[in-house]
Amino acid sequence: MAKRTDAHPGSLSVPAAINVSFPRQFDNGDFIEWASRFELCSRSNGWNDTVMAMKLPTLLEGDAYTIYQSLPGDVLSSYQALKQAMVARIDPEDLAHSALQRFEERP
Repeated sequence: MAKRTDAHPGSLSVPAAINVSFPRQFDNGDFIEWASRFELCSRSNGWNDTVMAMKLPTLLEGDAYTIYQSLPGDVLSSYQALKQAMVARIDPEDLAHSALQRFEERP
């Protein structure tokens, strides 16, 4: 089956795929384990480091996304740099506590 590529001038060329693999969204828990699943899906999708860096934040929720937004711009275009920065800032216990607190505060 031939792959179709949608390319627009000045944009990254990302192959269009029918079956794209994604891990579940990440809000809290073990980020390193989640990143491992993300990398597995990325390889099966044929993504490079730049595409992985663009896709990762679309799968972050809650505090994890807030942490992503606080990162310096120089790490956002490289998946490896982004992953390293996220791992350094995410404490699974803090995220779990925050999720429990939001659950307890809901109406």
